[in-house]
Amino acid sequence: KLAYFFGLICNILLLYWIIWQFFYGEIAVLPGSIAAFFVLAIYPAVWGWIYSLFRKKFGNLALILAPFLWVAIEWLRSLGEIGFPWIDIGYTQTNYLSLIQFASITGISGVSLWVIFLNILFYFLVKNRKNLIPTISMTILIVLLIFVPYLYGKKALSEANSSKKIKVALIQGNIDMNVKWNPKYLKHSFEVFTSLSQKAAAENPDLIIWPETSAPCYLAYEPYYSNWVKSLSDSLNQPIVVGTDDYKIVGENQYVFYNAVFFFQPEKKGQSKARLKRSEEQLNS
Repeated sequence: KLAYFFGLICNILLLYWIIWQFFYGEIAVLPGSIAAFFVLAIYPAVWGWIYSLFRKKFGNLALILAPFLWVAIEWLRSLGEIGFPWIDIGYTQTNYLSLIQFASITGISGVSLWVIFLNILFYFLVKNRKNLIPTISMTILIVLLIFVPYLYGKKALSEANSSKKIKVALIQGNIDMNVKWNPKYLKHSFEVFTSLSQKAAAENPDLIIWPETSAPCYLAYEPYYSNWVKSLSDSLNQPIVVGTDDYKIVGENQYVFYNAVFFFQPEKKGQSKARLKRSEEQLNS
């Protein structure tokens, strides 16, 4: 019960923002989001239930098994059409590049395992702080678990990269959600990204990238705004990648909704091929 409650609170605190579009007419988002909070809490509840069984059978040894069990639960949560890998513990370490270069070998699961093991060792350190030998042992293990990945990371980051390099301008509009998803301010979003792209173009990048849903509309069905970005690409003579929403009609009153990436290439003389390319990623919902 406590593990389920823990999962529910964490989901609400980490994923509250997915409800936002409800306030702009997406009625189904609210019940779907609330259901997601409760359903996703089942995974830590399963972890808590299995861990309690291990604890009864193995005692304190169960704490050593707990990280492996948690990572297994994270992996199960990522599978299938309703897979949800967004809140894996390993993602908490993305700001510490020198420490997590081993992710190139282990993937995100290895980082999650590392974080949980460090927390367990700190728990043992505090619990046994009055006993000299366990305290020294835990301290050595903690130092090794931090220092070894750090040394590997510094080496990996210092190695020469022989792959071809391109200069990319990453544009971040930093538009308040209340503004971004309000249809009245749709033009404002394009104005912000246009202004920032024009400034970035002064650095002569090979590619300009706008973030996910930077165009808060169905861009393929908004000729005014798709032409806006085409004209911008032409005027800057720079290719632009734009994240937006998209959908397909699959039947009468039946739609499949996607996150989409649009690629705008500046027009060249004699160019006859399409200048707009689109790739799609089906949303898990």
